[in-house]
Amino acid sequence: MFYPLYLEESDTDLIYEMRRRQAEHEPYLRQKAYGDFIARWPWEWFVTFTFTEDVHRERAFKLYLLWASKLNRDIYGARWYKRGGCHWVFSFERQKSGRWHIHALMAGVKDSRRLTWMDKWVALDRVAGWARIEPVQNQIAVSKYVTKYVSKDGRLEFSKNLRDITRDLASPEFGSLTNPCTAVAKLAGK
Repeated sequence: MFYPLYLEESDTDLIYEMRRRQAEHEPYLRQKAYGDFIARWPWEWFVTFTFTEDVHRERAFKLYLLWASKLNRDIYGARWYKRGGCHWVFSFERQKSGRWHIHALMAGVKDSRRLTWMDKWVALDRVAGWARIEPVQNQIAVSKYVTKYVSKDGRLEFSKNLRDITRDLASPEFGSLTNPCTAVAKLAGK
């Protein structure tokens, strides 16, 4: 946030007021609500995928879905979709170069080897760039990181099977949170 150069230490009340107003800004409330909502899942991997050239957002999405399908097939077998499979949420972000990259959170990966799946991303297509897959250390921090571009007109993509484990995420304050959109609206106070 920009602080004018003429502010002195005695103007801390003004600085706190500026921070409070920023925190109440609707896009930041939406980001916080999404971050709080997705932090409820027991995420296992924090994933970042890049691309070697500028690809269309839809192609990036389809490459991610292909990679996730291969992961699911390896863990859960050919009919993984009947067994639930891995759960994920991800967002797109533009790099400084203008290319898309993906941040994702994944659960249900069991004992899969991270480095193997990083290599499989790179081998997936000629436009697949580098991959980083890290175990989640702090649920809240990674949830807020993945949702940071929601405040800048970005959006999150949820796996279709995410609702299968949502039943266990009931909140006494909001009841059952089976629909991500409804739950986020409740968390955001709408």
